[in-house]
Amino acid sequence: MIKRLFMAALAVVCIVCSSCGDSNGDNVAENQNNSQNLGQTEIEADKSNGDSEQGKTDEEIQAEAQRVKELSKKSVEIFKKVPEYPEGYPTLKDAAALYEKANMAIGWIISTEPMAVYDDISITVDGFEYKKVRPDCFYGKHNLEHHATQLGETQKLIFDLDSLEAYIGTIINPEEVREYMEDAEDLKKFAEDEAGNLYVLPFSYTAEGFGKESYTLDDNGDGTYTFNVAYTLVDENGEVYKERTESFDLVQIDGRWVFDDFRVIRQN
Repeated sequence: MIKRLFMAALAVVCIVCSSCGDSNGDNVAENQNNSQNLGQTEIEADKSNGDSEQGKTDEEIQAEAQRVKELSKKSVEIFKKVPEYPEGYPTLKDAAALYEKANMAIGWIISTEPMAVYDDISITVDGFEYKKVRPDCFYGKHNLEHHATQLGETQKLIFDLDSLEAYIGTIINPEEVREYMEDAEDLKKFAEDEAGNLYVLPFSYTAEGFGKESYTLDDNGDGTYTFNVAYTLVDENGEVYKERTESFDLVQIDGRWVFDDFRVIRQN
């Protein structure tokens, strides 16, 4: 079922991605306190050290690769740390916030959401230009200028494919995330330079024909919840012609609340 989601995105990417430009993420991830600290300077170091592999010696590339590996390992450890949920979690507000994050993260893969990138840092692979992903990409473009304050608290960052997969696994069943990452590999959505830094095809599209959404949360009485999304389909004049509802299971896996069998509704 998951692979079916990518066909439209693949067709569009093959046509236009060679001419696509800079894009930024629009959503803001929740800020959870964590005592581990990767340091704000790592973001600037990531940019300055990743401009290009051209002209670097083998020793410099190896040193950069080791740095990325170590930073990624720290991030993965932080992402996998189970948060302390407040009493009464999850509420409808909690589930809606997690749904927003899930749409953003899976949207990066199927191209319904842009990732925040460095517009001036790129590599070319098989004729396609990939932009370097900002380590703080999941904080959203509206928050990037203020990320120093936030990251002083959490320091959760994405450096490579491993840390990207670990982050998405904080939102969606990790087994399902593995399937999405395999599909992303088939689509050649992401790339890494010789040092392992993460790059993305900077293409995304906005799905048309969708109206407003509303949410409800059902307690199933067995320790799981069902998150319901009611939405409308609209014509070219914005007039509603159909109403639909999709439901997603919200479950605890290894102590963490995640969506199971998640899919993006707004895609063409």
